[in-house]
Amino acid sequence: MYRVFLERAAEKDLKDLPSRLHNRIIVALQALAKNPRPAGCRKLTGSDNDWRIRIGDYRIVYEIDDAAEVVRVNRVRHLKCIGDLPIHHLRFTIHGSSWWPIVIRPLRGLNSMA
Repeated sequence: MYRVFLERAAEKDLKDLPSRLHNRIIVALQALAKNPRPAGCRKLTGSDNDWRIRIGDYRIVYEIDDAAEVVRVNRVRHLKCIGDLPIHHLRFTIHGSSWWPIVIRPLRGLNSMA
């Protein structure tokens, strides 16, 4: 089982989501812990570890570290917005507590963001 972490930008993206999509995105993020490469996922061009999945009109952009069994979610964006960002804007580094583990933090904390 992989551990799933949210970057601060992805956490902010979640807070800004329409409430009707919030729970669907959370379920998809949790599913990445069991299978980080679900059916329909796509590898981002020009990258070894960056992937995206589609949830309605939204994209979850994330990195997979198979050696550490970690999925790092970089952004959760509407598809109109994701195409405007160059790949280096979608990738982030770990700075202290910048990554946020979904599998550790209680879900009620996620639900209260909607």
